Amino acid sequence: MFPIIIEMQGPEIWRESVLKFTRKLREVFGDRLLRVIALPSPDDQVYESNVLVVLRKASLDDVSKVVEVAVESGERINPLVVDEGDEAVMKFLAAPMKEGWEGEDLRFAENLRRAFGDRLLRVIALPSPDDQVYESNVLVVLRKASLDDVSKVVEVAVESGERINPLVVDEGDEAVMKFLAAGGRDV
Repeated sequence: MFPIIIEMQGPEIWRESVLKFTRKLREVFGDRLLRVIALPSPDDQVYESNVLVVLRKASLDDVSKVVEVAVESGERINPLVVDEGDEAVMKFLAAPMKEGWEGEDLRFAENLRRAFGDRLLRVIALPSPDDQVYESNVLVVLRKASLDDVSKVVEVAVESGERINPLVVDEGDEAVMKFLAAGGRDV
């Protein structure tokens, strides 16, 4: 039997969708539902799917039901349905996880606090340096941001680590919601 693993580093909206999806599958399939394996992010894929559903004696009718539940459950669930013993189980379990920040994001945020003081409102890092929103992986929210501030933030990014690609915005910018929806977290 496999352990239960819920990846908490991925986007919150993704986690909530997967949990909702799993609960609904349990209602529909009962004890025939053997396993649900979700990749850490909706953007990760194995066999062009991001969630594996393992059913006892899976049928084509079951695939339709699973897809219907996925649509009801929300955020970008793209399931693959297999029967127990299928090789896809091992492929999903062995799927490479995205590389983490390894403290680079925290160092960057601390250096920004020293450079900008009270003008620094938020630093939002995406779950992995490989993730991007607006071609950036860290959002820096400053009070009354200017072009000079952008240059300073880039300078601090270079000093803090080689994988930081910041976007600088003023408070109230829509990018905050985009970064949070993509799994970003305050650092």
